[in-house]
Amino acid sequence: MYGYFRWADDIVDAPGRDPALVAEFVVSQRALVAGERAPAALPEAALRLALADAALLPIVMGMWEALAFDAARGTAPLPNDVLDRQVAHVGDAYLAAMWLCSGAAGAPPPGLAALSRAATLTHVLRDLEVDLALGYVNLPPGVSATDGGAVAAWVLARCEDAEARFAEGARILPVVRPWRTRWLVGLFAWRYRRVLRRITARYGAPPGPRS
Repeated sequence: MYGYFRWADDIVDAPGRDPALVAEFVVSQRALVAGERAPAALPEAALRLALADAALLPIVMGMWEALAFDAARGTAPLPNDVLDRQVAHVGDAYLAAMWLCSGAAGAPPPGLAALSRAATLTHVLRDLEVDLALGYVNLPPGVSATDGGAVAAWVLARCEDAEARFAEGARILPVVRPWRTRWLVGLFAWRYRRVLRRITARYGAPPGPRS
């Protein structure tokens, strides 16, 4: 499943990509997801296997929705609420994958998704300039990519948002069982929280309090 999304993401996000070919690719992949055609490549075969597993289905669909959105979007600015929906799709799918693969039972406790959403938002902030070069404007309307001060102010505000989400999720983490799930989710969050603090420092504000 991971291999499929890496493969598909490389096609959707390829530098200099042809929008018409990307649109054609998405139509083809929608047919694959709907079961309207057979896999034509190894990554597609892996996706069909994942779709056949009821436990993996929500994870696959969450990642697919995020990928399809990126393939269809243009170069217009992205309102914060739309960006947050993308963050939720990807972050929730990552948490569900870690939860399932580490052997945890049931569903993640309410509030734990704040960690994976914070990590996903951090990923977006880290790759802001790379995405701009690819034509993905993850800045909201009214914030020009050429206005360094406005960009910095927006990034720092979103860093504060991500830091608050990390803090919220960290309060839930101690109740997570089994220990390997708690360790895996905690390590994932720790890694991205370090990245977030580097981003915050880079854009001119001191890192948030350590926990």
